[in-house]
Amino acid sequence: MSEMDTSNYMKTRPRTANYRFWNIGVAAVISAVFGSSAVSPNLAMAASSHRLKHASIKWAFAPNAIDANTHPILSYSATKSAPSDLIVIQKQYGGVWRDVARLHSMGGTYQAAAVLQGEYNFRMEIRSNLGKMLAKEIKPLYVYADVPLTEFAGTGSGGTVVVGQNLFVYVATDSYGGDFLKILNSTCRSVNLQVAYVKGPYFTPSPSATLTAVTTVADPVVLTLISGTSGVIQTTMSKDITVQMSAIDGDGGDTAYMAGTLNCYTTTGMNQTG
Repeated sequence: MSEMDTSNYMKTRPRTANYRFWNIGVAAVISAVFGSSAVSPNLAMAASSHRLKHASIKWAFAPNAIDANTHPILSYSATKSAPSDLIVIQKQYGGVWRDVARLHSMGGTYQAAAVLQGEYNFRMEIRSNLGKMLAKEIKPLYVYADVPLTEFAGTGSGGTVVVGQNLFVYVATDSYGGDFLKILNSTCRSVNLQVAYVKGPYFTPSPSATLTAVTTVADPVVLTLISGTSGVIQTTMSKDITVQMSAIDGDGGDTAYMAGTLNCYTTTGMNQTG
């Protein structure tokens, strides 16, 4: 390099350095005034993504099957969320989610308002102070109430009969044995049946009747009745139940009578979705 070239190079070098220092200074001012996102939007997006990735919530009903007109209890725990975030509890109404409570605590229990018989969906979410959903979890709630046996047996055979010295109100009868009651795909969790047996006026080989209630979630319940007596069948169930009765002589006038209720989360006791 010639002497002339070296001189020109030395003159232009400081000018380039000053330009770079000026750029750094302007960037610092912009960052101070408008925030770091004004200088590095990719960095801000990365921080936001990191927060969304770690926001989480776990919750459950205690328990998720309750009696009608009682209060659901929710237990929850939220992690990796900012202090300004809210825990929002929602309930579904006709496909629309509506807020029922907003909580600041990141963990604990909450008692919701009492609910009527039915099946409900609840959602708990973490919501940012800007209203953005960061995490969510949906749980079902089943609320049970007694449903009369007439919903399953119909009302055509109902009436009253004297059993011993007591008046027995019934909704179903059987005079030959076999499946006295068979319910499939119901929304019921338990059954409470009253059964009576009256032997006919004619001599027959069936002085007693034996009933057996069979479900998939409990041991069979066996009830034996002599003429003029009544008894109770109580058991838990899950959707299905069959009450079988030993053979009796309907031609001789033998008759068994049944009444009672089932505890279900739908008003008809049946699953509407099939």
